[in-house]
Amino acid sequence: MAVSVLYNVRSFLSSRPPLVVFIFCLGMMAIAFVSFAYYIKLNNIRNPDIQKDWNTFMENITKIDFCLSNDTISDADLNRTIDVMQGIHVKNVSLHLSISVLLHVPMNGNVTFSSFTTIVNGSQLGLSGPLKNQSIQISAMPIQPYSPYCDEEQGCLWTMPACLTITGPQEIFPFTPRPVSCKFKSNTTDKAYKDGRLVSSVPGKATTSQCPSLLMKIIHEEDEQLFVVLTVETRSRVQVRLLHSSYFLFVVIITVILFGIIRGGRHHHIESPAHSNRRSRSPLLSRQGSP
Repeated sequence: MAVSVLYNVRSFLSSRPPLVVFIFCLGMMAIAFVSFAYYIKLNNIRNPDIQKDWNTFMENITKIDFCLSNDTISDADLNRTIDVMQGIHVKNVSLHLSISVLLHVPMNGNVTFSSFTTIVNGSQLGLSGPLKNQSIQISAMPIQPYSPYCDEEQGCLWTMPACLTITGPQEIFPFTPRPVSCKFKSNTTDKAYKDGRLVSSVPGKATTSQCPSLLMKIIHEEDEQLFVVLTVETRSRVQVRLLHSSYFLFVVIITVILFGIIRGGRHHHIESPAHSNRRSRSPLLSRQGSP
């Protein structure tokens, strides 16, 4: 019986190659749906509806190379900058984030770094619409002493942890989980601003010829905890729909196979009498043709 069933299925499928390809594609799709369902069940999935999070925001900051000049910021310049930002009649907020900075000092460069501050436009941070012209203040202060790594051709590279302060309208910040915060000591703020160097942003990748004094780049590694993931309820709904779709595909495959068993068996029974008659006549014809 089993041999007959396999023969029926084989004869049915061998005469229909496109149907075999179709069944194979359905099977692969069903397996993929089951795999996706269990992957979604066991892993966190980013919410595709959230286009702006802190990873994206910090990535735009890391694209800016800051050129620190040899000039220091005076108290008058600092107060003038603060007055301009406050005169826009926009409520500004300050966020303190723990980050790392990379300093590139040219050869024979004798510089120190205590802090820096600068003003950038919203467009430089990837903002669009009315926010692209907003003024955003960025300040950084090292948390620990830096340890230089010097190279004969490229100069010295310093990587050190720092506290980054971003001041601007509330609307520019993503309403998603924030990075690790840090403490920007208020008792050293005045001294830090006074000793800090004036910073200008250089779009793209800056070189030592564009900035002969000191290049600074903010480092931020993508943090999975800052992504907005789908809720458990949403993941459960997606998983159920994928499983239901895979079950439907398996039912279609089984239905086609059963149809092949029945259809192939019917053809086998129809053709078997003629085949037996040919076999019964073949010895007679051979005897008649023999001398």
